[in-house]
Amino acid sequence: SLQRSVQRPALSIPNGERDRKRRPREGRETPSSSGRRRPEGVSSARKLGFAVRFLTNITGRGPDSIAADLQGQGFAIEGHEIQTATTACVEYLTSRPGITCHLVVPPAIRSMFDGIAIDDQTPEVVVSSDIGEQSNYQVLNRAFLMLRAGAELVAPQKGLFWFDHEGPKLDCGSFIVGLEAATGKEAIVTGKPAEHFFQRALAHVGC
Repeated sequence: SLQRSVQRPALSIPNGERDRKRRPREGRETPSSSGRRRPEGVSSARKLGFAVRFLTNITGRGPDSIAADLQGQGFAIEGHEIQTATTACVEYLTSRPGITCHLVVPPAIRSMFDGIAIDDQTPEVVVSSDIGEQSNYQVLNRAFLMLRAGAELVAPQKGLFWFDHEGPKLDCGSFIVGLEAATGKEAIVTGKPAEHFFQRALAHVGC
């Protein structure tokens, strides 16, 4: 069964100079030390007979969209080879046939949950992901009341903050921690660092 995981930041909230030195949000490419990307590594791994799987906690985009970006940078990666925190969440929910869910997810990935039964009144599970500026009191309080009524809390990931070109921004984990504190429940995390996330990746490559 999927273990509950309480994710804490690996580092304290940075400030000043450390803000600028923090690495980009996961899923954003970093050039090699020579200043050039090295897409040939993926092809080399395949030529050596390795099955490949690419893991990310990105929740705002689906695997095909991520793959298209990487292909544009010269990486021969297909959508089915990318495992995101959201694909892991969908797999987890699918493993529980008939489960009913209330989704707090961005519109761009809503279709990934098409096979999941939706109940926006008395769901068995509240799925809380990063919806950015759509997060507000009404959204959070509705989820809070559903959890108080007995629903489980499932989170693709629990990152507390991330970075874009403007600097640090709150991530969904900040709100999930609040829901946990208010309800006394721990979220079931389907992305990193949950053990299940890596087990699924290993299973997909035949290990």
